[in-house]
Amino acid sequence: MLCRIRELATETPADRVTGQHVLTKVILRRFAAESGPDKGLLYPFRLRYPQARHQLIGPDGCGKIPDFIAFASGSAERLWKETEDKLHDALAAVDNGSLLDSPAHMATIKDAIALHYVRSSAARLVHVRTWLRVLAATRARWLTSPVLRTCCCVSGVLGSVSSAVTGGSAFGGCDSFVTM
Repeated sequence: MLCRIRELATETPADRVTGQHVLTKVILRRFAAESGPDKGLLYPFRLRYPQARHQLIGPDGCGKIPDFIAFASGSAERLWKETEDKLHDALAAVDNGSLLDSPAHMATIKDAIALHYVRSSAARLVHVRTWLRVLAATRARWLTSPVLRTCCCVSGVLGSVSSAVTGGSAFGGCDSFVTM
């Protein structure tokens, strides 16, 4: 997994992808109408608006969350596409019962499962909640540790973060500190 993370590149604003799929289009197509006037279309269901009128839409317009990946979204999308390009054949192997005969198809299915897990709303929620807990604990540690407070206080440079966190200047002249 770390090898794949290293493949993520910093990006310019032009590389940024805002509408990112959290469910691959290959999977979405398997739920689309197979024939008739609605061929290839889906009825997306919006959990936030369950009473809304649902309109048919193609897989390109479904399963997206704006700015789901904030860092290196362009390179993350390229990695997603690498797996997605192999997924059709791997799913065909699942359908015909030959998946276990092909290590390459097995690897593709495993990659697809991992990518769908890490790109799920549930995983994002866990990430955000964990980040907020770690951030609060780290700030509290930095604010209450005399050694860290002495090393990291930067009077008047970064604003009054310590005052905002503690409700007042608790550090005798140290107006702010460096956060990571």
